[in-house]
Amino acid sequence: MIKFIIVFVFLICNLPLLVAQLYTFKNFNHKDGLNFSSLTSGVQTSDGQLWLGTSNSGIVRYDGIDFKELEFTKDNNNHSISSLCKNPKDDIYFTSLYKGVYKLTSEGYELIYKNYRKQVNYLNVFSSFNNLYVVTKNELLVFQNRKLILKKEFSKSITNSNSIHFI
Repeated sequence: MIKFIIVFVFLICNLPLLVAQLYTFKNFNHKDGLNFSSLTSGVQTSDGQLWLGTSNSGIVRYDGIDFKELEFTKDNNNHSISSLCKNPKDDIYFTSLYKGVYKLTSEGYELIYKNYRKQVNYLNVFSSFNNLYVVTKNELLVFQNRKLILKKEFSKSITNSNSIHFI
């Protein structure tokens, strides 16, 4: 009986240590500065900033306090971001659904690649080592130091790029 009382007292004293970790979630909406309805992708840089790709609202940066929509002034402001990625240097690349592959810069953004001969559905962008991989509906593009080094057409069109993974 004394062993039972000792175990019981031990458990009661250590109960706070036995509780699982609680996670806190915060939902953001238009009252918090979000002016978009559909989030398509996101990455976090080493400085803690979140970069969010949206459908028809371009890219939004969240610094932990405020949301800031990036201005696309070079062509038009109607970018539907299909994918975002970052490389180990925290360079951020994104694909705009029908407009091409871009890199974010301190001045805004820089066009890396666009097929001017036909309208291309840019689905996804991945970074691995020094290469940048771009998946379109009909082809795989591989860039090294912003130069196209491989263009491989698919025998069938891709309808869902979420099933494509690079190792």
